[in-house]
Amino acid sequence: MEVPIPQSKRVNLFQRDLLQIHIYRLFLHSNEIPRRIRIDDIKRVFPRLAESSIRKRLKTSANFRRTDDCNSWILRDDFRLPTEDEICELIKPEFCCAYASMTAAEQRLKDAGFCEKYNMNFDDDEQSNYSPELNDEILQAPWNTTRAYLGAIKGKYLMQVFGIG
Repeated sequence: MEVPIPQSKRVNLFQRDLLQIHIYRLFLHSNEIPRRIRIDDIKRVFPRLAESSIRKRLKTSANFRRTDDCNSWILRDDFRLPTEDEICELIKPEFCCAYASMTAAEQRLKDAGFCEKYNMNFDDDEQSNYSPELNDEILQAPWNTTRAYLGAIKGKYLMQVFGIG
């Protein structure tokens, strides 16, 4: 399985699905009748996500209800909440591992001083701005190594079996 590139479409779709799964699980574990959740419960798990994105996912399954003590989202009567088995089928465990590998490597590259260019497909002008050690770190990023490995299996690339890493 190929590790996705940070901020790619695959990563964005995974994050969207992960948010939806979290919303379903919060509703499943809600003890109140009708089932309700608060947006603050979601924001604790997804602090970087915009509230508008969270509301967009909530609108598919719940209605917003403003009360005196708190504002909450109440599960709609016409919405069938998926079972835990159905929720588990929405995301493959392999992609969760690939996502975790991607986020860990992304943080390591940020700590090493990289901003946004993590992919090894650089223009010649851009590549000259980086030191060779940092280029090696980019080449060792899991999204580059898994893509190169899968390409070598298909016969598109030749793999270097010695050197960095």
